[in-house]
Amino acid sequence: MIYLNQLIEQVLAGALNFHVFSEKTCVLLLGSRNGSTEHKSLNIITILEKCEIRYPGVAKLYAELSESAHPNYEGILAGYSNVNRDEYQTDFQNRWMDRHGESHLDLIRLCMDTFHHEYNDVWTSRMDDLEGWIAARSAMLENTKDNPLPA
Repeated sequence: MIYLNQLIEQVLAGALNFHVFSEKTCVLLLGSRNGSTEHKSLNIITILEKCEIRYPGVAKLYAELSESAHPNYEGILAGYSNVNRDEYQTDFQNRWMDRHGESHLDLIRLCMDTFHHEYNDVWTSRMDDLEGWIAARSAMLENTKDNPLPA
């Protein structure tokens, strides 16, 4: 939502061609990494770097949650076992909530609050503005749809 809202703002400001915006929107909605669609998805890190402009720290928040969602070997070892190196003993147990539970709840709450704001406050306003922008330029957009980029 953050990135989409930024793209809409660029169109409204005249900094992004509407047809390029349309293609970027298709990539956001239909992109895939496995070739199951004709659009190649954007790298989430690229999107997060753009979102960092409005929400400093969002990339770090993503990294924290991502490490838990896709842990490396050390993360799995720490999350699901307790190693006593002196005794050469490993006890297997789910330590995920003990290690990350509260902080993850706070991070997820922050993500949801951000999404709520971007969707309910920012997006609805930007979409109203974009609809007016499109209506005012419908003839030009129709005339340029087959040759979307200016020469």
